[in-house]
Amino acid sequence: MTNNLKKYFSILLFLIGFILGASWYRYRVYPFYTIKNYLSLQNSKLVKYTKNTYIFSDRIYINFSDDSRLEGMYLIQVPRHCKKTLIVNAKKKISIFRLIMSKNIDKFSKWQKTNIKVEIQGYSGTHDTVITKKFPAGKIILANYEWVFAPVLIETESPNNISFHFE
Repeated sequence: MTNNLKKYFSILLFLIGFILGASWYRYRVYPFYTIKNYLSLQNSKLVKYTKNTYIFSDRIYINFSDDSRLEGMYLIQVPRHCKKTLIVNAKKKISIFRLIMSKNIDKFSKWQKTNIKVEIQGYSGTHDTVITKKFPAGKIILANYEWVFAPVLIETESPNNISFHFE
């Protein structure tokens, strides 16, 4: 009887551990969310933008618009819900384009609205407005004013003119 009791106790302990582990993972209890967020920022990269380029590093969202004026620019792919400040270091003057939701345009009052059409559909809204601003060479701080990251495209001669990191 003692051996059977040990078996049942071992099985019960295993099931409790399994359920706790699955719940911990499912509800992103610390440290899983922190680790995932850190790793996704490490996967951020600079890519040449084309119509079928994924806009975010952790989602498969693309631009459904037929407007091709953004093609050939360099996209900084970051996680969709990145809340960090993006720091861009430019060796030469550049133009930065941000793809925002039209309901948030008032937060970008120092930027110029363009007539470039985009349509990046997400669960929480659609990025449908393109704004731009020219910057001289140097350190450029791009704060994120939305709870969903406003994608960044950079118009420059070469990707070697750009480096970036998060703070």
